[in-house]
Amino acid sequence: AVRRKIESVGAATFIADYTRFPTDITEELNRHGRAGVPLVLVFPPKAGAPPIVLPELLTQRMVLDALDRATQQ
Repeated sequence: AVRRKIESVGAATFIADYTRFPTDITEELNRHGRAGVPLVLVFPPKAGAPPIVLPELLTQRMVLDALDRATQQ
């Protein structure tokens, strides 16, 4: 259901490798108040809109709801 929703709204997904603690990922974690991974962000399509920060433990419903909220902003 999540994959279908991502495709239907035209979203893109990214996975970042934090194995070597790259600075840019550390900065993004800090910006969102996280000490480590996972960090799941849903960015609305509107430029400059803040991302929706999801909890570390996810359910399918949480992701679907975040995608719905993002596309309505």
